[in-house]
Amino acid sequence: YWYPPEYTIYEHPSLKLTTSKPGSEVAGDTASFLAATYMLFKDIDPSYAKKCLQHAKEIYDFADTYRGDYSKSFGDYVNNYYKNWGTIYDELALGALWLYRATNDSSYLDKYRKIADAPFSPQEDSAFGNCKGPISWDDKRPAGYVLGAILTGEDKYMEKALQYCDNVLELVVVYGMMANSLPKSDPRRAKYIDFVKSQTDYILGNNPAGVNFVVGAEKNSPKAVHHRGASGTYDSQDANAKPTDHNVYTIWGALAGGPNKNDKYSDTRKDYEMNEVALDYNAAFQMNLALLVKEGLSIPDPDSVKNHERSFPKKAETPDITVKVEKDHIKVATGSKMVCSSWCIEFNTNVEIGQVHHSILYQSSPKYIVCNERETNYLDGAGTAQDIQVVSKSNHGELNLALEDVVLMCNGWHAPQRGQKNTYKPENGRRYKIVNGGGPGQTIALFEETECWPGFLCDGSMNQPSQPVNPVNPVDPVNPVDQDDCFARDLGYPCCNDSEVVYTDENGNWGVLNTEPPQWCGIGGGKKDEGRDNEPEMFGDYPYCSGCESNYEDGDGKWYFIDNNWCKVNEKKCTVTVCEPVNGYPCCKNSDTEVAYVDGDGRWGVEDNNWCIIKS
Repeated sequence: YWYPPEYTIYEHPSLKLTTSKPGSEVAGDTASFLAATYMLFKDIDPSYAKKCLQHAKEIYDFADTYRGDYSKSFGDYVNNYYKNWGTIYDELALGALWLYRATNDSSYLDKYRKIADAPFSPQEDSAFGNCKGPISWDDKRPAGYVLGAILTGEDKYMEKALQYCDNVLELVVVYGMMANSLPKSDPRRAKYIDFVKSQTDYILGNNPAGVNFVVGAEKNSPKAVHHRGASGTYDSQDANAKPTDHNVYTIWGALAGGPNKNDKYSDTRKDYEMNEVALDYNAAFQMNLALLVKEGLSIPDPDSVKNHERSFPKKAETPDITVKVEKDHIKVATGSKMVCSSWCIEFNTNVEIGQVHHSILYQSSPKYIVCNERETNYLDGAGTAQDIQVVSKSNHGELNLALEDVVLMCNGWHAPQRGQKNTYKPENGRRYKIVNGGGPGQTIALFEETECWPGFLCDGSMNQPSQPVNPVNPVDPVNPVDQDDCFARDLGYPCCNDSEVVYTDENGNWGVLNTEPPQWCGIGGGKKDEGRDNEPEMFGDYPYCSGCESNYEDGDGKWYFIDNNWCKVNEKKCTVTVCEPVNGYPCCKNSDTEVAYVDGDGRWGVEDNNWCIIKS
């Protein structure tokens, strides 16, 4: 179904790999990314990294011991979209390489060799050593060639990887991987980097179509990529689905599929091959950009390129909603380029409404709430009205509606295909009070307006490091980075009393240390006079843990058992009550605000006629 993800409520089947229904390609891939995750986190969060590596080993052992194709185990569920068209050996080979890289255990390298060194005929297209196409979600053989060459340095694997790179011109990501592994003295390195740069320049607009295929990058970038969350419409193919030629939302930075073999490009959701924003080539594109930046080839775009209608971040719209009543009809429209991908109108009226046409009567009491049908979802910002026809319960003659206390919610509602459930999520919407029929100056926002929407895109909060919730490796409070006293020492964080305040919760003011990665630090609120410096580092005969993970709990609290030793989790450090704005909505100011609604983002309340997120 063409649902935006935030409104998806239909059931999803859960599938399980077993010894009788194996899936070596799924399990092998899972082992690969868990081993890679271990390498990423081993110096940042050793406890979490160790867990990832443990599971990577277990899952790879399952994939290797119970070999089988998940397309055969679950064909009815997966073959329409993500069928395994090759073999299981590319995932098994890549999983073995990642585990070898993570553990230096030669047994994993031996598993890779058995697959990579297996003989094959040139006619055997599915053989591990016979790949002629690009890396993809289905075919991991190119990654196996390159990673095998990088990790072993052996001539036969280097030759295989280089031969592949020289013959498969379209695979720019493999060129990048190989270029990064070659010494600067190797002439092939410069050749490969030049190719990566030329292909990246093509993607960024140096092509016959003259299109920068990164969404939101330039004025001519794709506007109608094949993406449910960005589209703001109910169907990707229906000719009546509005908007037809663009998406309501801009998925900034996403790479579209691009032109055909003749360099022709059509910006339409109906051509999903040109306009898909798939993860495989988007991930590869990020790697290429990182390589080129590393090589000193990044040149900032001029403002003349960056400033356009869909530039980042999205600027807040001028509130401009009109609600007109004509006998038994209510006409809703937006102007000033204010766009809504869905809408609901709330009101009181002198008529007892029995039903409505061209819309959905969602609620009758205490106020009427009428929302769009699937086909009437779009308010285009150009004055095109959507019509609600009202039918009275008792008066079947001519009606003369009168509306009071009119509020229109822009977004926050999804009407899917008939037979599917409607979804009302007001926390995703923006509510406006309509005064005297509305229009500019008479469309009053019932939320805190910001320079752009959602507010976090331009209020300085987006690029901050993660909140200090359950720190994994708190700084030792006895030896903080800053010797000044502050409240944060009790929570396992250093002090930075001369820093700028970037975040505030009920504990106090927080700043950020300029470290890698950035680290939260406390500003003010010290407690030296309360004798905190004498706080013991032991809990009886047991030391406090350096982290916050636990695997046992008793009357004394949480404990962690590792390497045949127990340590006590310092829950004073590891438990912090916090709140972060969600989708532009603020945290509730009062601790006793009543819970009005609960969803995946948390508990919601209402303060000053505006939704707020309740602290957890």
